[in-house]
Amino acid sequence: MRSNRHHTPGPWRYLRHDFAIRGPERPDGSSDLIAILSETNPEANAALIAAAPDLLTVLEALLAHRECPIHSPEAAAARAALAKARGLETP
Repeated sequence: MRSNRHHTPGPWRYLRHDFAIRGPERPDGSSDLIAILSETNPEANAALIAAAPDLLTVLEALLAHRECPIHSPEAAAARAALAKARGLETP
């Protein structure tokens, strides 16, 4: 199930000089600001955040694959992670 929420498409990239995660660069050189990171562990946090669009795409594809063990605990965890990424997580 895909959400109606839309995120900035990837690839996202980390700009070390200003601790920023930005979306794809447009022809005019501009890009969307995704996040500003604190100076605490910026490299590790940036790597995870920048990978988010790719991880979302891969996880959706894996769960859609007809050989995916849909009743496994791993598949349930994957569905929960997708719901969280889509903003559908319930408290």
